[in-house]
Amino acid sequence: MENLSVKNNLEKIQKNIEKICLKKNLQKQKVTLVGISKQQAIEKIKEAYDVGLRHFGENKAQEFLQKYELLPKNIIWHFVGHLQKNKVKSIIDKVSFIHSLDSLPLALEIEKRASSIHKKIKCFIQINMGGETTKSGIDEKDLPKMVSEIKKLSHVDLIGLMCLPPYCENKEEVRPYFRNLKKLGKQFHLEHFSGGMSHDYEIAIEEGATFIRVGSHLFGKR
Repeated sequence: MENLSVKNNLEKIQKNIEKICLKKNLQKQKVTLVGISKQQAIEKIKEAYDVGLRHFGENKAQEFLQKYELLPKNIIWHFVGHLQKNKVKSIIDKVSFIHSLDSLPLALEIEKRASSIHKKIKCFIQINMGGETTKSGIDEKDLPKMVSEIKKLSHVDLIGLMCLPPYCENKEEVRPYFRNLKKLGKQFHLEHFSGGMSHDYEIAIEEGATFIRVGSHLFGKR
């Protein structure tokens, strides 16, 4: 994608979302665009904020904490990267969503830290749909036990599933991964699905994603 202004890029993405929803008879207000701001300049994040974007995502705790101090406090922050247990304490009071819940010990740590500040954190269980060793996420077969254990927690609000499918040049090849994600979620009465990045968010929306995580198409190349 050419590096237009963030404002123009945002308008293009929003129009694209609207077009897909119209075509598939979906409600566009049920699709949340999360601007993935990792390694992006503060000025670009502010530009997106100034034209109305409120949901932003970071994937490294240290970078997120630095940015948090410099940006408006009504931003709704999503943590989307692999989260180490020892980093939970530093971000728990600042994030609203964690997309990368990939183990029960991590869930218990989030519960512990969130309960200490009387806060409920909306979480997605990350599934490693492609079985890739380079990516985090649980195996599909472990999902029933994970869901059962997390639903016992008071401060971890399990709202859905997340996946990072294998990168495919032909975007159509990722469709089965998003379709399977929704099928799995419906088995456990989960309402939300975090899937789709700059390369494949259109396919993700068509297959039921309610949160899309867009970086380079919004901010330009890092």
